Amino acid sequence: MSAQTEQSNGGEKVKLEADTGKNGSTDAAPPALDFERLSESLFLYKPPVNNFKRPFDVSGDAIGKSFNDVLQPVRPRRVNAQLPRVILIMGWMDAPFRIVTKYAAPYALLFPTATIIIKLSDGISFMRGRKAQAESMAKVADLLCQAEASNEAKAALRQQSDELHQTANQAGLTLIEDYQDPSQNDEKSQTRNVKNNPTTGGMVIHNFSDGGSANLLQLLLQLRNKNAPQPLAHIMDSSPGKASPASGSNAMTMPLAKRPLIRFVVRVGVYMYLYFFSIFKRLFRIKGWSEILRERLNTPTIWSWSQTAGSTSKTTKLPPRLYLYSKADKLIDYRAVEEHAALAAKSSGLKAPLQLQDFLEQDKEQGSAIVTTKRWEQAAHCDIGRADFAGYWNSVRGFLEKVL
Repeated sequence: MSAQTEQSNGGEKVKLEADTGKNGSTDAAPPALDFERLSESLFLYKPPVNNFKRPFDVSGDAIGKSFNDVLQPVRPRRVNAQLPRVILIMGWMDAPFRIVTKYAAPYALLFPTATIIIKLSDGISFMRGRKAQAESMAKVADLLCQAEASNEAKAALRQQSDELHQTANQAGLTLIEDYQDPSQNDEKSQTRNVKNNPTTGGMVIHNFSDGGSANLLQLLLQLRNKNAPQPLAHIMDSSPGKASPASGSNAMTMPLAKRPLIRFVVRVGVYMYLYFFSIFKRLFRIKGWSEILRERLNTPTIWSWSQTAGSTSKTTKLPPRLYLYSKADKLIDYRAVEEHAALAAKSSGLKAPLQLQDFLEQDKEQGSAIVTTKRWEQAAHCDIGRADFAGYWNSVRGFLEKVL
């Protein structure tokens, strides 16, 4: 997949185009998502205002057929369901935009009316420390608050319209509408044949590896006491692991994989730095960033901005969470992921996490305390979506339809 850029009034536009291989087949996601580049690591996609159809054509080849079969718009099953207004994607360490955005195109099909935010992760920013990470994530927090303010304004406008219609009906009058929120047409189409049409609001968070998880933690700290979209669901891909000098040096030098000699030299230097730093932390009993990350992501109160405005109570449950991971992952030990899932379930008052298939087959309403896992055997790190496209997105779609 290649990217073309053009200038717009709001910033640099990045338009994706699929790479064409032999026999005209495409390498991954279909084209035609226009992202605005807000910074080197932050990208924003807004669905077209007057788009009442899917955001791009996905017919004509084998890849397109897979998209059509798997990525029909999500139809939630729950009563009083919500469709997300925002999809937040947190990339893994040093993953380029052209790769991370392959996960944006499917989400644009699952939720045609949703705004998509991509936040990349890079090793340089990580090494600069928490202050630099916090400054970077402040921009994401501002975007989310703007999205929530826009959603609330639309909701208020719809409420005023409903009240006006009710008053007119009581007076025996008929109103002719001059304005209609275009997104409502899409949402009605998306929820056709659903008994309880969902409202729109909140966000789905999808983060990759510990680079994405570290950015997410900084964002959660930024959102405290702010009016941001409610987290409707949290999907963790290949995360969280347990950091060590070996895993850290391996992850931070992944961009040099095609230059093995240079990578070896750099990796030795990074390894020695992390090794001596780990000794320092043990001597002074300082928690490492990985330990803090794992602990804080499973702390329900860190998600407390999702409470109703003005409420003084703190949430006692995590957002519904799905862990996607692989036993063959050489960077993130699958046992570390499973241990974190077990702790997440415990912190939400559950006995243990459920395997995704068992969760999907249950008829009983689970409420908001949901922790599920889906493990693959052979996929590489952050490569499940490519190794098993249909299985990956069927898992994501099935989970979201059950919890939204």
